[in-house]
Amino acid sequence: MSEPRAIVFFIDPPNSNDLDAGGVGEANDIVVSKGIQHTDWANFPHLGILSLASHVDRLPRFEGYYVDGVIHSLGRILAAVRERANRTLAVCLSVITANYEAAIRIARAVKSIDSHIAIVVGNDL
Repeated sequence: MSEPRAIVFFIDPPNSNDLDAGGVGEANDIVVSKGIQHTDWANFPHLGILSLASHVDRLPRFEGYYVDGVIHSLGRILAAVRERANRTLAVCLSVITANYEAAIRIARAVKSIDSHIAIVVGNDL
């Protein structure tokens, strides 16, 4: 009998422009903005998604994980999901224009890791 899916990741993706800092993108990249257009939005934690993660973590039989993409690399984020995939119920992504492409990459990668993991996309508005 498999373990129940009780883990919910709440991920604030990195700035999309930080994914390919060397300027080497992929042919199918989704480009919606340029780094010069952004202010220091990443210097402030997204308290809405952090509050949701804290709330879910306090629920019986659930584990909420908040992951800040400004601090953790995309590879490290996906490794954390991969390590817990068989117990992960959902990956929730806080998306704004500046991290839209990064969120799409995370969502696609998570679905390739385990298609049973739900993807929830939202923002603080």
